[in-house]
Amino acid sequence: MGVGAAARAATTQPVANEPIEVRPLGRTGLKVTRLAAGGSFPEYGRRILEFTYRSGVRYFDNGDLYCGFKAETLFGDWIRQRGCRADIIITTKARTTDPAAFEARVDDALKKMRVDTIDLFFLHGLEDPAVPLDADGQWRTMKDRLVREKKVRFMGFSTHAEMPRRIACLTNAARSGWVDALMMACDPVLIRSDAGLNRAIDTCAKAGVGLLAMKTGRGLGAAGTLSPRAIEAFRALGMSPHTAMLAGIWSDERFAAACSEMPSFKIVEENAAAARAFRKPFTPDEWKLFDEAAKGLARTTCPGCDGSCRRAAGTQTDFCSIMRYLAYCEESGNLAAARELYAELAPEQRDWRDADLAAASQACRSRLDFERLLARAARWLG
Repeated sequence: MGVGAAARAATTQPVANEPIEVRPLGRTGLKVTRLAAGGSFPEYGRRILEFTYRSGVRYFDNGDLYCGFKAETLFGDWIRQRGCRADIIITTKARTTDPAAFEARVDDALKKMRVDTIDLFFLHGLEDPAVPLDADGQWRTMKDRLVREKKVRFMGFSTHAEMPRRIACLTNAARSGWVDALMMACDPVLIRSDAGLNRAIDTCAKAGVGLLAMKTGRGLGAAGTLSPRAIEAFRALGMSPHTAMLAGIWSDERFAAACSEMPSFKIVEENAAAARAFRKPFTPDEWKLFDEAAKGLARTTCPGCDGSCRRAAGTQTDFCSIMRYLAYCEESGNLAAARELYAELAPEQRDWRDADLAAASQACRSRLDFERLLARAARWLG
């Protein structure tokens, strides 16, 4: 049975309580389920967490902003109720590059979740490639102290920075001496098309930095927007666009897991079934089908944004972030967090009134229809 067929065969009950297959996370010694569960959606809480656990997921990703700043508390409540702390891997994050504020966030997260130790604590949304290099040694010193105090086991960062900064963040992580693992926005289409990103991923993998993929299924477009050729190619693969992206990441042995935001029982079922059904990497013929299918996606986010859209439009508009926040609204129903993040952008980054949107679309690596998408962003975020 193919990955997609297995997902379609899922019922309204988890197929098993046994964990999904695990993979090693770099040099950490941790083993994580190849499917990780994100926590940034309004429905987050005990019921979805319990269902996700019973579906076999044992790796849970969190953050201070998630679920209106309540996710860590809700997660901690569920852990205590189930008594499963020893069975799971926890990641949470701090939206700061100030070491003192980062350390304070560690204490805050421990208090909210009421756990003794956090397995992986990340800088959230790293943009500055200089941070991993840790020129003054602050991050390494702080990490050593936090590990010694058993507040955290490992540290790292997440990033969805524009290219080429994202690539530089990865490259510098391999040289850092303090980054144990990182979570990066990517999908198989981007990885297969960007040689520089591939080299950076290789550099991290060879250095033993644990690699986690995120935003893998973000902004793939609605089912009704697929081209006929894409529909046929996905059908031949036996997968949906989302499970095909997951399988593409799982086909890359450099990655330990793909983190997926799963705000409904149906999505948990489909993704967990896909994870259990995955047995071996895509064959060359399957990759050809995947590439053909991916060409027919009507994307709403650009996973490899390099700022070409902004430069072509003659503006400072942060198209990349705005499209991501629009997806938070439309795909996850996470309106409050999306509006808060949007409001944090500088005024010029939220202003596209004089931008050449046609030129931006033409320059975009994913050919996003900015005129249509920004009209929706204005309704949701403005």
